[in-house]
Amino acid sequence: MARVRYQISFFSTRGRNGISRRQCSWCFHLQQGRAYNSHSLPHVAPRPSPNDIVYVALSSGIDSSVTAKLLSLTHPPENLYPLYMTNWNPSSLTRADLLIHRRPPRDKPSLFHLQDKPKLTTQTRASKEEKCTTREFRLVQELCSFLGLRDPLHMNFEKEYWTEVFEPMVASYERGETPNPDVGCNRWVKFGGLLRRLEEMEARSGQGRKGQWWLATGHYANIGYPLGKSAAEPHLLRSPDPNKDQTYFLSTLTPECLSKLIFPLAANNLSKPQVYELARKYRLPGWAPGSPERSESMGLCFVEPGGGGQGTTGFRVFLSEFLESSPGEVVVGPELPTPAGVVLEGQEGRPKNDTIGAPPRGRSKKFRDSEEEGHSEKSLTPGTIIGQHQGLWTATVGEKAHLNLPQGDIRYQGRWYISSKNAATNQMEVVRGWGNGRLWSTGIVVQEFYWLGSDCEAVALNALSPAPLMGSRVKAHEAEVVVDHAVFEEAEDATEYAAEITTKEQIWEERLVLQFRHRQKPLRVASVEVMRQRQEAPLQAGHVKIMFETPQRAVTPGQNAAMWWGERCLGGGVIDTVIQKRMDSKDYNGSAEVKVASLDQG
Repeated sequence: MARVRYQISFFSTRGRNGISRRQCSWCFHLQQGRAYNSHSLPHVAPRPSPNDIVYVALSSGIDSSVTAKLLSLTHPPENLYPLYMTNWNPSSLTRADLLIHRRPPRDKPSLFHLQDKPKLTTQTRASKEEKCTTREFRLVQELCSFLGLRDPLHMNFEKEYWTEVFEPMVASYERGETPNPDVGCNRWVKFGGLLRRLEEMEARSGQGRKGQWWLATGHYANIGYPLGKSAAEPHLLRSPDPNKDQTYFLSTLTPECLSKLIFPLAANNLSKPQVYELARKYRLPGWAPGSPERSESMGLCFVEPGGGGQGTTGFRVFLSEFLESSPGEVVVGPELPTPAGVVLEGQEGRPKNDTIGAPPRGRSKKFRDSEEEGHSEKSLTPGTIIGQHQGLWTATVGEKAHLNLPQGDIRYQGRWYISSKNAATNQMEVVRGWGNGRLWSTGIVVQEFYWLGSDCEAVALNALSPAPLMGSRVKAHEAEVVVDHAVFEEAEDATEYAAEITTKEQIWEERLVLQFRHRQKPLRVASVEVMRQRQEAPLQAGHVKIMFETPQRAVTPGQNAAMWWGERCLGGGVIDTVIQKRMDSKDYNGSAEVKVASLDQG
């Protein structure tokens, strides 16, 4: 089939979004047979001019290091401004302060503003934390020196991180939820707070500068402007590397942020292995051949990873410095059948031989047979107290419950899992069996959904209609990958790489999908409803109700949920309510929906 160059005739020589004909040598294969909606048009990435100012966020990790190198190949060093962000200080407040003052309301001063902030109680941990940010900034300085860039800016966001990310995270855990602080950090600090500060800096010192300014990071995501729309808004797009796609973490950014962002890794269609290849090829500090390779920069470096033994390491041990022990009852939930349509074989995280009510390997066959026949006399009555927990924050829905139960009693045999938590009564509910219907949900309610564009809500609502086309029909396309030849020594290498990417099958399904975990297989959405007016509790005006095509396991209030249409991220928000079908041992085919953000009577 013939290849036809797509003419970008509606762009001016230098548009407001930084795209020019000269810089965007994008070419498209126009093929017959498929129609595209206006929200799935081919995209073109912003290409900053060498005269533009580019702020480069560096963390000392390989992704941001390669990002800086790629930009140094196309921009003069005087137009690149590297920066390093400090979001946490080892002198920040600890559990004692939270216990005394508790979480202040939004209209009251944060704990961050206390005059005399005490040091961490454990001096060894404080020393380790101090080395963390100091070491990272030193490594960033080494990289900038190696690349011939100016000294990096050291920008402090401790206040923003504490008030907008850490305190809400601690309060969420205290309510028994499972928050994702990385999503909030991106919205309020790493992009929201940073871009606001850069705008202030540009307003003071950018007078008379030629060109625009941008913020570049090493995230695995992309920004694209849809072709065929004269006043196009930027779209947040999936990464070419599906294993590292990070749009889930960026799903709650404001639309205004997108117009200032560039992601050079995705713009150059780089996967993680290829990022490592480039780091070694350019002998970047930390990845030069013959020297020990630097470990990845990720998460909270001052939180020691789990596995240290005796419960002395890991994130929950870190949380214990900020949350007091709050003992409560562990109660038994109902034993419900696995929802129809769910195939348990091969399910991720499911132990072998772990069906509803099944005991561990080696337990009596009589037990399994009686449970399969629904003999309730072999089960505990729902509501029975079988243990005590040390705080709702010490476990999350869906994980194995660590209980010391009398295995000689057939009613206690098997694996037990956390099914829900009730902050009002401080109770934790557990059920037997990985596939227990109590662990499965059919939908969610998001209290405040952040849409990533003015048309995103309409895209989500119309995507499931019989005829979702919302604009002029455009012939199907596959973007021919254009690789910056400056990245490769030989032109043949770039051509071969572009051909390899171009011939790949489409990765992202062109339909409405949702994720409530990073790197989760996208799940199909059955319906979307935006509440326009006050509804019966728990639904309120502005809430977004999303139903799944198939039931999902271990969906938890506090998690972040994000939606996509194809490769375009439409937005995201925090799960407020989990929806289940009302089921009990006598009639589990009921269709009533119940709120299980906390224990319910269903």
